[in-house]
Amino acid sequence: MKTIKLLSIAVILLLTSSTSVLKANAMVGESNTSFGKYLSGSALTKMVVDGKTVDTYVIYFDNFDQPVQVGVVNESDCRYYVVRGNNFEALYGCDKEGFGVKKMVRKYSVKNKNFVSLNTENFQYQKKIETKHLPVSDAISYIACYLPELLK
Repeated sequence: MKTIKLLSIAVILLLTSSTSVLKANAMVGESNTSFGKYLSGSALTKMVVDGKTVDTYVIYFDNFDQPVQVGVVNESDCRYYVVRGNNFEALYGCDKEGFGVKKMVRKYSVKNKNFVSLNTENFQYQKKIETKHLPVSDAISYIACYLPELLK
């Protein structure tokens, strides 16, 4: 039943003209959390981070009522993933030490006072998720699997 629901969501999303609709390179996976399965891929509309338009991905979950946008920011020392939902933001990064959650960099934040706090215990556990550099597609999949535990 959940597979049918996810497929239905995918079809609806591909047929609508929302700013977060996926391009054709969608990935489907299981988050292994209460959020259930996810569908992710390149977003049609790019995120603006620190005044720059960046490659943007969107993640939809079976059991989470809002899309999650992920903006990819390439810096000389790290590839950052700015993760935003309607009421939260988080930052993941891939540097020489590996991939994990990072403290939000001020210039990447939209500074919304109504954002919910992240789970500090899970934040500590997620500081080093992977010890190697990841391709963007793998990082998006990791975010889809780990982000639900970061949200309270």
